[in-house]
Amino acid sequence: MHLIIDIETENTGADIMEDNKRIISVQIGNATEQDLYWADSTNLQLALASVKKEIASLLSEDCIFAGYNIKGFDLPLLKRFLKVEIPESNILELSQTPKITQLAKSRNRRNLRLEEVCMEYGIEVTHKQK
Repeated sequence: MHLIIDIETENTGADIMEDNKRIISVQIGNATEQDLYWADSTNLQLALASVKKEIASLLSEDCIFAGYNIKGFDLPLLKRFLKVEIPESNILELSQTPKITQLAKSRNRRNLRLEEVCMEYGIEVTHKQK
């Protein structure tokens, strides 16, 4: 089973890693279903504290967690704020797939932002717009 994992954070400065104050939400799911865990949820099943238990349960089922730049952003912050660790064998880093690597190389770049990749393939990306 493969699931996407994504986090949203409260960042109060210029440094994308060091200036994060907390995780606001963690989303785990696929194209049709998502579980959303919130920092300020009054429902204990949807609170961030439940994420550790949910990830442990999914890991026991050999789940692969996929995401774009999860190794460089999501996973370090999950470890820092929630003490959640996902083994390397259970990670699919989408920014390092052959198609994305080839696209970056064709643009003489080492890395591409998710928005750039989506635009290349005609996928609408509006989640970062104000």
